[in-house]
Amino acid sequence: MPAPSQSVRPAETQAQSKAPAAELSACLRLLKERGVDYAPLAKDDDAGACAVEEPVSFKGVRLEGGKLIPLDAPVTLSCNFAADLALWIRDDLAPATQRHGLTLRGLSGVGGHACRNRNRQIVGPVSEHATGNAFDVRRLVIDGAAPIDIMGDRADKTRALREEIRAGACARFSTVLGSDSDAFHEDHLHVDGRVRRGGFRLCQWNVR
Repeated sequence: MPAPSQSVRPAETQAQSKAPAAELSACLRLLKERGVDYAPLAKDDDAGACAVEEPVSFKGVRLEGGKLIPLDAPVTLSCNFAADLALWIRDDLAPATQRHGLTLRGLSGVGGHACRNRNRQIVGPVSEHATGNAFDVRRLVIDGAAPIDIMGDRADKTRALREEIRAGACARFSTVLGSDSDAFHEDHLHVDGRVRRGGFRLCQWNVR
C-alpha cells in the first residue's frame, strides 16, 4: 500500500473499461444522463489509501442543447463525485454566468485525483483528492472575454457572479475552500464531497 504522499500512476494511463453499454453501472449511466464527457477507467486495486472507487476520466459536461463545457485537461474522479460535479457545472455554474451577461466556454486550472495527504503535508489526514472525491478550479473561460480568475479577480464587475458561484457551491458540496480558508487555497476553488459526522458542512470562501 503506497503512503498517501507517494505518487501513483495517473488513472488516465490505465486501461479503459471495454464493457459494452448494456453492462454500464448505474453510476456510469447517470453520467451519460447528465451529459458528462468521460471515459471509464480501470480501478487500481494496489493503490491502497489512494484507490478511487469506479474511476472515470472527466473531460467536461454538455449543457441542454448539446454545448460542451470542457475542462482544459481531463481529471480523474470517482464516478459518484463526477455525477455531483456535473450538476454543479450544468445547473449552477453555467446558468449563473449566463445571468450575468456572460457565456461560459470552459474551466481551466483544474485538478482531480492526486495521491497525497491534505494540503500536501508529509503527515496528516489523507486528502479527498486521494480518492477522487475532490475538484479544484482556478478560472472560468468566458466566450469573447477575458477569463475570470475565481480567487484572484477582485474586480467589482465580477463580484456578484463570484458571490453567486460561492452560494451555489456551498449549497451543493460538503466542503468549499477558497482564498480565506488557508494559504493552500489562495489561488483556486476547492470543492469536495467529504462525509462528516452529523452532516457538518464547511464553506470557507469570502468573496472579495
